[in-house]
Amino acid sequence: MSITPYRYQFIAEPITSLSGKLLGVELQTRLEKEGQQVLHPELIIAGWSTEEKRGYLYEQLERVAKQTAWIRDQHVLVSVPLFDAESAMLVSYDATLRALLSTLPFLRLALAENIADVRDDMQGIGNSMWLADVGGGGANVSGLMSQQFYAVILNSRFFKDEVEKPTFPVLIKNLRRYCDKVVVRGVTDRRCLTVLQDAGIWGVQGAFYRPVPLEKLNWLM
Repeated sequence: MSITPYRYQFIAEPITSLSGKLLGVELQTRLEKEGQQVLHPELIIAGWSTEEKRGYLYEQLERVAKQTAWIRDQHVLVSVPLFDAESAMLVSYDATLRALLSTLPFLRLALAENIADVRDDMQGIGNSMWLADVGGGGANVSGLMSQQFYAVILNSRFFKDEVEKPTFPVLIKNLRRYCDKVVVRGVTDRRCLTVLQDAGIWGVQGAFYRPVPLEKLNWLM
């Protein structure tokens, strides 16, 4: 049970291939306080106390664990975002969180771009790491160049600003020099899919499936 004054709901945002095959989901959090949904929950979560973050992360992982049978049957991945360095250190060094994480081999930890450098300090975690919100303005790509990540996720606004430019394929080519799997958020126009195919994009969010509550993952199939 949450120890914060907020109520939270976990939403699964589908990640698909360009042909529509479900590759996995990104876990998102909706926060409510006094019956009102809170904007920018990542900023609120990053400002919580250590104990509040620990409780939130444990509940998040525990709820994912309850969906293990479906996730394994469908051979999909679950990306869980980490918004701040303290949360990243908690999943690495808190014994309870680390033990729970070890039972979820399909889970990927997605570090926000501005905390990419903490990757070196996260020890003993067998789960692969993703780099999220690339191009969002939190940092440059130095974190991607110096670290090893399983996939990168482009910021949706950055994608919309860049996709129609002739330099977009070059941009993606340069990203794929350091990480071959690139996920694009905010794809709502399927006419973009040809451009993304030519650029070698691995996954997209927004084009084929709507988000569902974590407890309703079976609605995706």
